[in-house]
Amino acid sequence: MAIEKMSMLNLVGSIKDVDNVARKIILSGNLDVVSALNEIKQSRFNLDVTERNVDSLAGMASVHPLELSESYRESLEKMKIIENAYNYKFKIKKEYLKQDIKLEKMEESINALYKEFSPIVKKQNQLQEEIYEAEKSIERFKLIENIDINIEDLDNMEKFNYYFGSLTKENRIKVKRNYENIPAIVIHEGTVNGDEVYLVIYPVDLGIETERILRSLNFKKLEIKKGFKGKPIDIIQKLEEDKKERHKELQKIKNELDKLKADNKERIEKCYTIFKIQERVNELKKLMVATRHLFYLSAWIPTNCINEFEDKIKDIKDLTIHYENQEDLTTVLNPPTKLKNNWLLSPFEYLIEMYATPSYNEIDPTSLLAITYMLFFGAMFGDVGQGLVIFLGGMFLARKNGSKFAKLISRVGISSMIFGVLYGSVFGFEEILPAILISPFENIQTILISSVLAGIILTYISFTFNIINGIKLREYKDALFGKNGIVGALFYALILYLIAQNIIKLPAIPLFLGMLILLLFIAIMIVREPLTNLIFSKRPLYSEDVSSYYIESTFEIIETLLSMISSTLSFIRIGAFALTHVGLFMAFQVISELIDNVFFSIVVLTVGNIVIIALEGLIVGIQALRLEYYELFSKFYRGEGRIYRPFKIEKENQ
Repeated sequence: MAIEKMSMLNLVGSIKDVDNVARKIILSGNLDVVSALNEIKQSRFNLDVTERNVDSLAGMASVHPLELSESYRESLEKMKIIENAYNYKFKIKKEYLKQDIKLEKMEESINALYKEFSPIVKKQNQLQEEIYEAEKSIERFKLIENIDINIEDLDNMEKFNYYFGSLTKENRIKVKRNYENIPAIVIHEGTVNGDEVYLVIYPVDLGIETERILRSLNFKKLEIKKGFKGKPIDIIQKLEEDKKERHKELQKIKNELDKLKADNKERIEKCYTIFKIQERVNELKKLMVATRHLFYLSAWIPTNCINEFEDKIKDIKDLTIHYENQEDLTTVLNPPTKLKNNWLLSPFEYLIEMYATPSYNEIDPTSLLAITYMLFFGAMFGDVGQGLVIFLGGMFLARKNGSKFAKLISRVGISSMIFGVLYGSVFGFEEILPAILISPFENIQTILISSVLAGIILTYISFTFNIINGIKLREYKDALFGKNGIVGALFYALILYLIAQNIIKLPAIPLFLGMLILLLFIAIMIVREPLTNLIFSKRPLYSEDVSSYYIESTFEIIETLLSMISSTLSFIRIGAFALTHVGLFMAFQVISELIDNVFFSIVVLTVGNIVIIALEGLIVGIQALRLEYYELFSKFYRGEGRIYRPFKIEKENQ
């Protein structure tokens, strides 16, 4: 419902404590760390001027990047070998970080473990490779197992070479026709898996020509390693025996490895945790600077997290911390934006992030988007049964991955169910529940007019948001005199009144007077910049060339005139899709009634509901988003903020 209040934290400490402080920052997960060097260069690194801080303030003139400890990286690489042996990805476990951390000791520990694991893993991989090669060889020799030839006799030929291969039955006929053109002996050895197997013996000098001819016949070579002895049937038997021996040996290795893994799992997890945290510590230290004895850090912290952070670092002595309230800094800095919404609205932050992050002093538009998006979706897709399916689908996805998008789906499912009750629609049927509010297909004109009226109300809400944002950001020309400010809102109201007085009985404004007032509003919107600067005594009156300013402003007002009407009419789509939703099911219902078979009628209605939920549900979701982004956000939302990214252990490791 709001944007979290932020404070700028500047911290100075002893260089010997830098790694310990960095770990506590990472574990707290509250600090959005920024470049301390940049803050110092911009003269924004502030400390309280006290006798204790004199050395810290004086040292800023000679800061340099921190030296990074990289010795652990070699050990982390060795851990990959060990990790492969466990066949799962290790995770950071915070309980190990509460203990005394000695990086050198962890490196020694993992090096010792690597010496134990490495030969066993290497032997295991070798045996697995040998078994795989044996299986491949067995598979290939089985294709020629009926051949009554010693393979070593073929290998020992000096002037001739050979290979085995196969052809389809169709290509076998082509081979028969071309025997005289092939400079080789081609012996048919049998049929395997529908293909004809051949032994080809050819002079060494004619190898290229033989291959070319056979390739043209789609001859598939059977790659067989050389060095085997005996007939194929005997080789297969020998390979099977060797494979069994390898499997026995592999099982022994696996048992040995399993014992080693079980005995050292906790030790390895601890090392992994320490090394991965050190990796993050190094990344954090890149944003710090130091002198010979001190380090400097700058970060944004949510104001309500200050006490929690101080509690985490209370055991570290000689730290100097200075906080600056965000109100003192927003004129020179743009704090990161952390949205703060309740459980119902927070999933809609996903749609805000898709568009842009609000700037720190903007109104958080999540509540407006959440309420209007649910209203849009429910009004266009009102059905109790179909809404229930969407709700259950969202709940299932939320339980599976916990994403904001999944939770958003469940919210719009609830909205669909509520409007389904108001429309009296259950899986498309309107006979089960009575319509509490309105039946869309029986009140077409009312539905369409209501959609336009809803659009007008939401447009004025957008104007209100823009005026408030403009005042908060001190952009008075847009808030007061802009097309989406006070003058723009009056201009829009007058246009609506002039149109409405011709439709319903209202006190009439003479057309001449109405046009005169409209022209006055247009003139004010065109001169909004010089007028604002004149009121607030700012110079120069124009921020650009005068002629360019008026040309640009004039075209902008023409665009405004066109967009105001089109934007209002754009909300008709709410009613149109509400009618389409009913009409689409009616089409499936008519088809089901034309079928005499009850079972197939049920199938048609089921398929119809699936199509409506999947296809129309997607289209309605996109159309509702279009109304949010183009018809509402375009009037007030700037989205020039930077998202709050606290420095912490990555989510996947938590």
